[in-house]
Amino acid sequence: MEAAESPAPPRLLVLPLGVGVGLLTGVVGVGGGFLIVPALTLLARVHVKRAASMSLWIIAANSAAGLVGYLGHVPVAWGAAGLFLAVAVVGLVIGQRFAARAQPQRLQRAFAVFLVIIGGFTLFKTQIIPTHIAPRTVFAPHADGRK
Repeated sequence: MEAAESPAPPRLLVLPLGVGVGLLTGVVGVGGGFLIVPALTLLARVHVKRAASMSLWIIAANSAAGLVGYLGHVPVAWGAAGLFLAVAVVGLVIGQRFAARAQPQRLQRAFAVFLVIIGGFTLFKTQIIPTHIAPRTVFAPHADGRK
């Protein structure tokens, strides 16, 4: 526990934040994690480390529900998912060690920069920026099976 632990966010504020993140996750397909932490830190005034831990719980539950919903309806690339999970766990362990020593303000700034980069990448992928200059991914084959 941290010495200056923030109080739990107000329940009346968490309700609309949760609905908003849930709607964006369901409609757009975004993970929600990049929205949960800023929403909790900026709007609900939750300490960044506590917001991150809350976000992980929310993402785990949301992911489990999404997986159950997709099973039997959409083929799951179990091998790729397992490899991604294994590498992500390694990154998680490294990230936790880094975060334990990092200042919360620097974590928030780094996260903001990360969001700007992801936002720029999303602009390329959604063709707001012309497709002839957008990078192409090897992980998302076309519907007809082409790469």
